[in-house]
Amino acid sequence: MDTVEDLKFLEESTAKKYNPKFGDREYLVIQTYPLGKTVRVIYRSYSYQDAENKCSLENMAHDYSTFTTRIFHDGKLWIPGNISGIPYKISEQQFWDIHPDYKSTDIDGEIEICNCSYLYFQGRNNILTCLKDDDGRNITVCPNCGEILIEDEEDDDFTPSACRGCTNYHGDFYGDNQLICAIYPYGWSDDNCPDFLSE
Repeated sequence: MDTVEDLKFLEESTAKKYNPKFGDREYLVIQTYPLGKTVRVIYRSYSYQDAENKCSLENMAHDYSTFTTRIFHDGKLWIPGNISGIPYKISEQQFWDIHPDYKSTDIDGEIEICNCSYLYFQGRNNILTCLKDDDGRNITVCPNCGEILIEDEEDDDFTPSACRGCTNYHGDFYGDNQLICAIYPYGWSDDNCPDFLSE
């Protein structure tokens, strides 16, 4: 028995949203911000001008989302040339396929998204590629855009929160050990030190 939901697919614009097959040289308006684990296609057309017009309208209509026009060619997304609409250069945004091993819920880590839309697996101690055609490789920079993925964890400010602004604070290092103050050499464990003296 047909329902109202089934009949929605008779409308061409609705059916195109759910059809994952794109034709060669088909123009796609995609959402570039905020990023998701899949590329969100909001409009498809074989006319470059129609796609550009739709992209402009979407950018004007949304305050917190951005959209751009891409062309699907040879199985990849390309940036179209400004006037001609022919494939100009390969896009950083692509349809990334996650390897099935990383989709399970019992793995220790999560799939992260780089600023260029590249997906990678962030484990406890390492960062791995997690795509069907490239998985399990240790990486420190994004293979797609070259952005550094490992955050610098060094913190130059070793002042405990209870000691900020206190005249008793010393803070110098002696070998590998830091002397916080003469009263509490290892620092006070709470946010409110009983011997706090303001400067």
